Amino acid sequence: MRKILFFGFLFFLGEAQSQTSQTEWKSHLAQTQNQIKSVLVDFCPADITVDSFKIALIKGTMLLPANAEKRLLPIVKSLNDYGQEVIKKFNLSVDEDDIESDVYYYAGVSPNNPVENNIPVFAASGDAQREAGGGVLDCIVHALGADALILLGTSNTSTWSWPVIKRTFKSIAKKMLGPIGVAIAVVDFGLCMADIL
Repeated sequence: MRKILFFGFLFFLGEAQSQTSQTEWKSHLAQTQNQIKSVLVDFCPADITVDSFKIALIKGTMLLPANAEKRLLPIVKSLNDYGQEVIKKFNLSVDEDDIESDVYYYAGVSPNNPVENNIPVFAASGDAQREAGGGVLDCIVHALGADALILLGTSNTSTWSWPVIKRTFKSIAKKMLGPIGVAIAVVDFGLCMADIL
């Protein structure tokens, strides 16, 4: 029941706001990325880089202190409104057992992203699809790290469709910090994808 109320509340918020432009979306993700990085910098061990720290969190070899999670939560919650807007705009399905992660995940979808059969796609077909597919892999590695993809066993995937990417993000990033991990990875992924779409 709590999940239904949460989803209903987010749907109401999505109804109340106007649609986000590409510029607003990219600016919001960049601001969110900077705020997340600021928190990770504060808690990153001195002997490694922030990017290495993020990847170690994803792999589960390091843990984020509870007070860092408390600081991250209000930052990533700001992605809820946009994620809900995307779900509504594209009529996307949401995992009833993991609504919060799905909402964060969909915050990584550009408002200008093409959609076919209610699924965001990266390019229509042919050479454009292959070219975008390489960019998609680059963006996934940027957001999640190559080690994380190898751990998941998906680095050999030849087609990075939206459902495959969603499964990858939710499998890897949730190991880090649950929905917060999904949000952190989605911000990096979304900004990277904005540069190739």
